[in-house]
Amino acid sequence: MKDLPQKIQNSAHSPKELEVLYRQDMAGFQHAFPKVYNQNPDSILLQAWHERLASTNSVNENTSTPSEWRAADLYIILGIALIAGTFAKLPQFASESALEQFYVRNLGLIVISAIMSYFVIQRKCESKTISWIAGFVLFSFIYVNLTPDPNKSDTSALVSLHLPFVFWSLTGVAFLRGRFRDLPGRMQYIRSLASHRQS
Repeated sequence: MKDLPQKIQNSAHSPKELEVLYRQDMAGFQHAFPKVYNQNPDSILLQAWHERLASTNSVNENTSTPSEWRAADLYIILGIALIAGTFAKLPQFASESALEQFYVRNLGLIVISAIMSYFVIQRKCESKTISWIAGFVLFSFIYVNLTPDPNKSDTSALVSLHLPFVFWSLTGVAFLRGRFRDLPGRMQYIRSLASHRQS
């Protein structure tokens, strides 16, 4: 419901009304709540709801049945890997010098774009979020391949050095489904990175 954030805002001082709104549309409530909470961070009631929703999301993630998501994720990963591998193999038909320049400029972006694509699909991002992420990725690939020869200019090296960090931040946006102000989601993304690094 488009007016749900306003309803939450109007009910911010009534525990009973907030509970009714949550029961009516749990998913919509969880989607709309961060916006209201960020506008009213000093509200004790909203702080309690913030902790409740964060705890609920954590429990749902920990109690999900592996057989329900691993099969779907496997198909997604295989499809993305196939597409990324195809793009990585396209320059094989070019000259050796062109092949080397292609990998220097694009290999890291291809890998991170594949991870980003996984989160876009797995987190079910909205079409608006998908559109501007895809637009930025496409623009970046075009720009990085139009930079001067790395042997003649440092521009290409600087772009290739910094752009992966931008893409990694963009992967976080995909993980958050475009919800930049979702503070619990940010922490969840950081924790997921840390857990993958330790494993």
